[in-house]
Amino acid sequence: MKFPASGLQINTLKEGLKITVYVEKDARREVLEQVHNFIDRPLEVDININAAGRVKELGQISGEQRKKIYAVLKDIDEYTGQGVESIKREMKKIFTAESGSEMFSLSDCDRELAGDFIEFLIGYCFENGISLSDHPADSLDDIEKYMYVCIDKKICAVCGEKAEIHHYDAIGMGG
Repeated sequence: MKFPASGLQINTLKEGLKITVYVEKDARREVLEQVHNFIDRPLEVDININAAGRVKELGQISGEQRKKIYAVLKDIDEYTGQGVESIKREMKKIFTAESGSEMFSLSDCDRELAGDFIEFLIGYCFENGISLSDHPADSLDDIEKYMYVCIDKKICAVCGEKAEIHHYDAIGMGG
């Protein structure tokens, strides 16, 4: 049986792989009628991947990035009381003006742009004394970005307080 599918997801499990595909509406009925034939039998699968589509999909914002953005927007909302959607519009306007990028949607923007937007939001929170519900390092894909934001905004990467570089005494520093 052959059928068109999309949305391929592969998860590595302890005892093998879990492959999930999205079966398109036109093929759904046929697949449901035939799926019982594969219970407790070997299944041979040929997967033809639309490389251009998959590359585009992999380059888009991840669900995890989107969650992080909305978590920071919610933290800003709790501080200002302006509403998440209003804050999102305003933050996107400020970000695009400062970065020179075009207006974007959080549903399908570029993964790198999403990372830059997260970095911008965390920097905004640092500048304005807005507490974050999650540790900022957990919100950035790259720890170096977090360190850069901390140094740029003069925030301690360990405790999150205003600081000068090297304000913590490390164990074994002599003295």
